[in-house]
Amino acid sequence: MTRNNAEEPLKKILAFDTAMNGCSVSFYDAEKELFVQKKEPMMRGQAEVLVPMIQSVVQQAGHDISDMDLFSVTIGPGAFTGVRIGISTARSLAFAAGKPLGGYTTMEVIAAERAAENKQDESIAVLLETKRKDFYVQIFSGAGQKITAPAALELDDVLSLIEKHKGVLIGDAVKRFREMTTAESLKGWEIEGETYNLPDTNRLSIMARAHEGPYERISPLYLRGADVSKSKKNYRILQE
Repeated sequence: MTRNNAEEPLKKILAFDTAMNGCSVSFYDAEKELFVQKKEPMMRGQAEVLVPMIQSVVQQAGHDISDMDLFSVTIGPGAFTGVRIGISTARSLAFAAGKPLGGYTTMEVIAAERAAENKQDESIAVLLETKRKDFYVQIFSGAGQKITAPAALELDDVLSLIEKHKGVLIGDAVKRFREMTTAESLKGWEIEGETYNLPDTNRLSIMARAHEGPYERISPLYLRGADVSKSKKNYRILQE
């Protein structure tokens, strides 16, 4: 479904994230500048928590799902299952309510949150965990505009990418990345601890409302395949 927010004011936005190691839901009333947010860190289990959390936030805001003007969700990169849970729930709610749906990457939201702090960064490099030896990485300008495309890269490739820029490194993979590198290889880059470990759904709702033009159908962003292990059990083959 598409709708141009220049034609109709989008006042009530529901945004949520299950793509990484947490579950977060925000209601944003743009007219009143009011936020209601609930969030909980978790490695897994978002499927059981998300809908009750949505219901709780909407009720606390004094509304029903049908009152929403816009829905927004993170589309990855992140955990394969978490991304699917978030997008499928968002699509269902938006379809049932007959309202538009906006999708943003986890990296875009995290970079936008840092940019909103107005710390005058030259560049913002977002490093996220893949749960393997590589990293999800993307570089943004200090204002949050994309400089590079999102990618899943090995350590040497990340170093080659960031050596052409300077600024601040943020994200939940920064600690591991720092342990694998030297001070010389990070010259020109500030390490911002673990401040921006998860996408902020308040920021996600603001981004969705500020979107210009129609809201197109969203798709998950998978930068690598799902981790699937082969069963160790031996099965009898009755016929081939």
